[in-house]
Amino acid sequence: MNGLKDMEYDKVLQWASKIGIESIELQAWPNDPFCNVDEVIEGQKEKVLRPLEEYGIEPATLVYCVNLLAPNEKLREEYHKHFKKVVDAADILNVPIVSCFVGSSGMNKLWPEMAAFEECFLPLLDYAEQKGIKLAIENCPSGGNNIANNPKMWETLIFEAAADYDNLGLEFDPSHLVWLHVDWAKALDHFLEKGKIFCCHAKDTKIDKEALGWEGIMNLNPTWKKAKMPGMGDVDWKSFMKHLKKHDFEGSVLIEHEDPDYRGKKYQKGVELGFRHLKNSLENV
Repeated sequence: MNGLKDMEYDKVLQWASKIGIESIELQAWPNDPFCNVDEVIEGQKEKVLRPLEEYGIEPATLVYCVNLLAPNEKLREEYHKHFKKVVDAADILNVPIVSCFVGSSGMNKLWPEMAAFEECFLPLLDYAEQKGIKLAIENCPSGGNNIANNPKMWETLIFEAAADYDNLGLEFDPSHLVWLHVDWAKALDHFLEKGKIFCCHAKDTKIDKEALGWEGIMNLNPTWKKAKMPGMGDVDWKSFMKHLKKHDFEGSVLIEHEDPDYRGKKYQKGVELGFRHLKNSLENV
């Protein structure tokens, strides 16, 4: 919904309902016009919930993706303060999941990063657990500022560092795994089996192999990877849906729109094309 902030909230939901969307992810950054968590906490939850109920759309998650391990202490405190508000708002709105980055302390070494995770992230996880809220890790590498970007690290974080908690899982996004050269199908199957995929992001990635062969993976201005709408990249969405169905997945699959070819006036068209492809993929499993 980020690309539609120039529209009225209820008009966005009316359009989404019309094309068949059943659930959405509400962004919860400070002063967001669609989900202002301060207003929700102050007693104005109906501003968010009434239009959702009117158009029959479920709020699947609240999302606040920032570096929760930020090395700058003042910035990290600001992030944590707002993050707790997002958790409080999710509780008030009866939204079961908050989507987030883990972040990075900037050390780029396993043990210092794990120490930062235990010191900075586990208290937030504990806070969410007390409210009955699940935290779903968004696996975008975020330019190196999110250590939770691959299955090996997910195992370490979820089953070792946070082993005492049941409310940490994934907002699984295959698009990043494509360009990271991770076997997304194997990872999807594994974490579905473990019950640790709470929701999914539907975004695609197109790899230009010729450009990749010239630029390499460390190029500072890569042109070899491009975010696309579902069905326009290298993810096999029918296979994706087969995995979900195999494990009786009941969570939401949420379109994340970052396709540069469908910006501005073409934004809604891009969502509609992506949604249609996902629907067809599911129906043909």
